[in-house]
Amino acid sequence: MAFKTILLNLNETERNDALFAQASHIATVMDAHIAGLYVVPAVQLYPSSTFEAMPVIFEAHREYFQKRRDEVKGRFLAALKRHEVRGDIAVVDSSSPLISDAVIEHGRVSDLVLLSQVDSTGQQGVELDFIDRVVMEVGRPVLVLPLQAKPVERFGTVILAWNGRREAARAAFDSLPLLRLATEVRVVWVDPQRDEDGPTVVAGSELAEVLARHGINAVAEPISGNGQEAGIALLTKVFDTGADLLVMGGYGHARVREFILGGATREALKNMAVPVLFSH
Repeated sequence: MAFKTILLNLNETERNDALFAQASHIATVMDAHIAGLYVVPAVQLYPSSTFEAMPVIFEAHREYFQKRRDEVKGRFLAALKRHEVRGDIAVVDSSSPLISDAVIEHGRVSDLVLLSQVDSTGQQGVELDFIDRVVMEVGRPVLVLPLQAKPVERFGTVILAWNGRREAARAAFDSLPLLRLATEVRVVWVDPQRDEDGPTVVAGSELAEVLARHGINAVAEPISGNGQEAGIALLTKVFDTGADLLVMGGYGHARVREFILGGATREALKNMAVPVLFSH
């Protein structure tokens, strides 16, 4: 089992070189096809403040991506040759002002979706809730590369977040192709004693045993959050172990609740220092 089609979104244009390098590392190992996707969004219409007036049309976002389409396409095709990997690129003139709508549509026929962390300080780029929407709706594993991180060439240590619930199970098994590349996988359950349906054996040991049958060197490591939220505890574990990848379920609670209260997903999206694979 391997990822054979990697969808690579190219709309965070300043990160395209790093994103392609990450995609090519995975594609080379798995003999995969890289499907580049560049979306030119539709104009954004905003309703007028008065009933009689025409809606306000905002075209700057569309114009920004229109001007860069040829450059992005050319750089992508050149990178395919330089890295000697297979791939193609689709430039989509979208009927939606949301870039995520096209990414979700194309991502559903891919094995893996590869995105950049959103640059919230940038003047132009994808929408601020871009990754949230893709993770929630695409139905495929989503690998997010941090803004400040270099591509990972070798997945040595992987932290696999686990709590025995649906999203965690989905992430664990969606990530199997990457887990097989790892030197070690640490199945980390934060504060398992807090879960009223928690384990009666060592937390995470049953999953570690299942992963071992796939030839994966996995060990269960339940940890105490020391009063911290699970997302912070997981990121601390990543830092302490020098891990190369974090795997976690995306939005285990209702999305609105996580938006208000924080949640492990939002903490990881905000403060990630290594690539994170999300699955919902």
